[in-house]
Amino acid sequence: MLTTAFIMRMFIFILLGAQVDFSLMGRYLGGGWPCLIFMFIARPLTVFACATPDRRTKWDIKELLFMCWTRETGVIPAALAGMLVGMKAPAAR
Repeated sequence: MLTTAFIMRMFIFILLGAQVDFSLMGRYLGGGWPCLIFMFIARPLTVFACATPDRRTKWDIKELLFMCWTRETGVIPAALAGMLVGMKAPAAR
């Protein structure tokens, strides 16, 4: 079932992807390696540390892995900030 929230979430990801400046990616790629540590080490450790003590829910390993790799925190503010920069709003940078 497609809800308005689901459709808007898809639209935001499309909007963010359309605003990527690939010429800048090479310049900032080296400084982005700490994000990999958070994505592949810190986030799974945090999910397992927080969900494992919860005995009532009896999380399956597949559910825990799903929680490790899915989250959209910060997508909305990033899309809005990108829109402001794209519109050349004063002090947007």
